Amino acid sequence: MPELDKRISLLRILLAEIGNKQSTLSEMEAQYRSQMSRVVEFVVYREGDVSNALSLMAEVQAKLDEVVQTSNHLDMIVARTNSELEVLLLTKRVAEARSQLAELEERQQALTARLSQNLPTPEIEEGLTPVDQTSEVEDIRTIYDEIEREIARLHDLITEASERAARTVHFKVTEKV
Repeated sequence: MPELDKRISLLRILLAEIGNKQSTLSEMEAQYRSQMSRVVEFVVYREGDVSNALSLMAEVQAKLDEVVQTSNHLDMIVARTNSELEVLLLTKRVAEARSQLAELEERQQALTARLSQNLPTPEIEEGLTPVDQTSEVEDIRTIYDEIEREIARLHDLITEASERAARTVHFKVTEKV
């Protein structure tokens, strides 16, 4: 599990880093678009040289194209990173649910054993009255029912998360083809 947490953290750091780069690229894109507008305004309103303006606009356009292309590449990386992060988070959730499920199943088995033996809990002193024992059996059954519901919920969560992870992985595989 620590390796999984480490990978999740690294992907989150990567997404933050990409977010910063995207912000910078967005600012650069706005700057280049503004420069293009200023060049056009200069030629129109100040009777600038068209040849120089076209040359300058070509340079700015090349830089703008590079920024847009880089932004598109970052979008591709973000999409893949988010997909991988989703699979890892689902995997972690399934692992945690399975761990909880194992603990609950152990408790359920212990309660089943106590119910079948109709014995008082070890913490309670011997010499209980039948009413005390009946009350305790009802308490055990109530706890048992709660555990049953939680086990069913965890089974549903594991199934849903596993199916979702499978769909995500399947989508990634078909995306490559």
